[in-house]
Amino acid sequence: MIYTAIVGSIDPDRSDIKCFRDPTWFLSQRMAARQYKIMSHLWIIEDVSIWVDGNIKVKAPADELLQVFISGDVEVGCFAHPYRKNPVEEIEECIAVEKERRWRLDAFTRHYGVEQLVQYPLYETGVLIRRHAPNVRRMNALWWESCTRWTQRDQITFPLAVKESGVKILAIDGNVRNHPMFEYSTHE
Repeated sequence: MIYTAIVGSIDPDRSDIKCFRDPTWFLSQRMAARQYKIMSHLWIIEDVSIWVDGNIKVKAPADELLQVFISGDVEVGCFAHPYRKNPVEEIEECIAVEKERRWRLDAFTRHYGVEQLVQYPLYETGVLIRRHAPNVRRMNALWWESCTRWTQRDQITFPLAVKESGVKILAIDGNVRNHPMFEYSTHE
């Protein structure tokens, strides 16, 4: 199933794919939408889910996406981050453009250590294709725990959840902004 979540008015309404809109119990619209993104196995009953951010449209059939992103024994498919290499570079960018409270990012960095964080590759999480296998559910839970404990910036915490869960991930090169299977627009 291809799905997204739009809580609030960041992106226009979607009727082309499954769109969660319920803000549930969160005060933050960002975290309300992230619960659907991160904890896919709680909301999607199918064995495979295809998440796209609200500003990304899918131009290819789902079976083609599966062949590109999770063929063989791959459990999670996404894009490698096109601009930054590791969580430390993403943290520096978030601080520079004030996308997160600095004290939260500093606490996260102190906890894990720069030496460890630079070893993890950075992924772009606007497109996530997942098999809902037990270790993917574990990855989702670890990812959610990190986002609620440390920082709402999910690209920073995702690599740690991938590593700790041991999922088999394929991060394809390219960029969702100019990939033929997707249509990207900036958030409104």
